[in-house]
Amino acid sequence: MKWLKKQHRALWQFYRADLGEWLLMTAAAFLVICLLAFGVGVINKNLPEVIINYFNQLLQANNVVSDDGGINLPALLGNNLRASAFSVLYGFLPFIYLTALALGTNALVLGVFAAYFINSGASLTVYFAGILPHGVFELSALLLAFALGLLLCKRTTQYVRKNTKGMMKPLLCNIARCFVMHIVPLLVIASVVETYVTPWVINLFL
Repeated sequence: MKWLKKQHRALWQFYRADLGEWLLMTAAAFLVICLLAFGVGVINKNLPEVIINYFNQLLQANNVVSDDGGINLPALLGNNLRASAFSVLYGFLPFIYLTALALGTNALVLGVFAAYFINSGASLTVYFAGILPHGVFELSALLLAFALGLLLCKRTTQYVRKNTKGMMKPLLCNIARCFVMHIVPLLVIASVVETYVTPWVINLFL
């Protein structure tokens, strides 16, 4: 128990000292890209259909959507865990901030989905009903992963350029804490909610 409390204290100190700033910037960038994608999708009505078809193909390829249209919970959780892990691991590549590409892709999909609803004459209420129940947890986990990846890239770049000693080990320990103690539980909850709660909520508005 004392060990767990120690880990929590170290993690919150990491948030205050390092990750908090990156998390705010990540959330702001995600929102801006999402809104831009929504605007472009409303203007160019063909774009949402192309992206949604591609997104559905990815889900089917990963066995997230079953043959009867339901959601495969283990496949969904595994897909989200891999996406989050890679978003962090991209940070080991210095200079290029590859995690930003994952951030932009996810924001683009959300914005385009909203545009698709508008273009098809559907209410955005249905869109939010299909996003918010699990999105509160899933987006929180993804934003944490994006912020970790971007911070890791900055520190990796600093290490490569200046060979700064003693900073990578504490950072990697904090990243591991954040992933295990916050990101994984959030994704587990999100997957359960998306599988069992979100479809029920959507049906209330149809």
